[in-house]
Amino acid sequence: MHLSSPFNEMNSFNEKLAKAFDHLAIQFKDDKFRSKAYSNAASVIRDQEINIVSGKEAMEIKGIG
Repeated sequence: MHLSSPFNEMNSFNEKLAKAFDHLAIQFKDDKFRSKAYSNAASVIRDQEINIVSGKEAMEIKGIG
């Protein structure tokens, strides 16, 4: 039986966002600086314990922006 918890739901939400940044990193692989920035953003998003619900909120997180 799989139990859902708020933390798992948050991780799922942030994971979807992080995957979008992973995709951007791949799309911009020819621009190593942009690609690395997107990869870093994905990693930072995955490490968050709360849902990121807006771009403004994301920009306040160290490692994004």
